[in-house]
Amino acid sequence: MESVTRREFVASVVAGSVATAGLPAVAAEAWTPPENPDPSTILHEASADTRAGRYEIALAKHVWYHENALELQPSQSGVRLSFALMYWMDLAEHHPPALEKLEAIRDEAGEKAAAATSTQAFGFFHDFVAINRELEEPEKTRNLFRHLHENDPEKAKRAYRVAEPALIRAKEYKLCGEYMDPDAQVPSIIRGFQLQRKYEGRFGDQHKQFTERKTTNESATLVALLAVNGRQEEAEKAAEKLKQAWEEKRFHKAIDTALTGQVPEPWP
Repeated sequence: MESVTRREFVASVVAGSVATAGLPAVAAEAWTPPENPDPSTILHEASADTRAGRYEIALAKHVWYHENALELQPSQSGVRLSFALMYWMDLAEHHPPALEKLEAIRDEAGEKAAAATSTQAFGFFHDFVAINRELEEPEKTRNLFRHLHENDPEKAKRAYRVAEPALIRAKEYKLCGEYMDPDAQVPSIIRGFQLQRKYEGRFGDQHKQFTERKTTNESATLVALLAVNGRQEEAEKAAEKLKQAWEEKRFHKAIDTALTGQVPEPWP
């Protein structure tokens, strides 16, 4: 198969130019988990299986990991919705049924997020958002969030944090503005920054750079969304508190730019 970008491959499948046959029964029969399975080990095995061309086995392991990792190891929550999905998409570039299965899991998560109670919906919505990010379909996240916003504001409030990047990319600034709470968000950003700075000596420059970039993006996003929604006084007050927490020229410059209503691109 020719090397194609992830976006090109997804588009070709959606358009029907790549033949897909659904998830074959043999995929489920090709592999069964061992006794006392270790989710991290199985995830790495799935990636190795992809590289070795054992696509059906890799898919079975990815499905098992996605469905069982958190129950066995709650610490897998971050990996499950980041690296694991990236590995899955690597498989999908070679094995179209893997894409079909991932889309089906995404659609089911969206349906459950819409139907579940407010307290239960967040996990389903988070899965939905993360998979849409890998599939490069943020508009689906925006559409579901707008549905929650219009039909269950409490559920939307819980979901906003993970929906925000997709909403910003869609330039849904007004919708974002309805969920801005600087009195809560500013102290949270500052606490997170101060906590991460304590660990800089342990983890080196890469951790330091990540912390600084994350703090800059979160702070500028908050200030810009307040400004672009006509909440200038709140934006200026938030900017002042954030600047006091970190005396750094580039950070201050980013905050000043945000005060003009320029919303930064989501990161990471």
